[in-house]
Amino acid sequence: MAVGIMTLVWRENPYYRLIEHIVIGAGCAHSLMYGLLAVKTTALDSIMAGRVLLVIPLFLAILTFGRLTPWGWMARYPTALLTAIGIGILVGGALEAQIVGQVRSIGEEMIAAKAPFTVASALFAGIATLCAIMYFIYTREHVGVYGGLARFGRIIMMCGLGVSWGMEFGWFITALGTWTENVVNFIRALLGIPY
Repeated sequence: MAVGIMTLVWRENPYYRLIEHIVIGAGCAHSLMYGLLAVKTTALDSIMAGRVLLVIPLFLAILTFGRLTPWGWMARYPTALLTAIGIGILVGGALEAQIVGQVRSIGEEMIAAKAPFTVASALFAGIATLCAIMYFIYTREHVGVYGGLARFGRIIMMCGLGVSWGMEFGWFITALGTWTENVVNFIRALLGIPY
């Protein structure tokens, strides 16, 4: 087979096409068999064991193949359901991780803090977080006090992104310097130059 694939270097020929079709066919057959085995072990065996509610996702999975029939509209329902579930999980997780979790940790810091500097730092972080959130609220025009707070939120975000980029750049420069030093030491060792 390897020789058949390598004959493409010379030019396309029937032997190469035969090997290409064999490889693609074997890969598709392998994937199909593993897919059918997965359906059997995760769905059919469980349904036969009494978990009858698994008929619903199995039916929706069968509906996705409706796209291949004259009744292609049937595939829209499972696609819409999967999209809605995915967006719900994504938005819920993103809100928890990026907004609710942030505000919760700031509040816990303020409650548990004993030193005045820690309280001030947590209070500043809370105000900065709220101002950054205000920057992304587009239902109100950014004018007056609200505009000033939104502008402050934008400045805070730019400072945070600048620090993050600076740390990433510093890591890159450190790694590049280490790599360069290793290459120079390797060349010195090859040439017999002492360190």
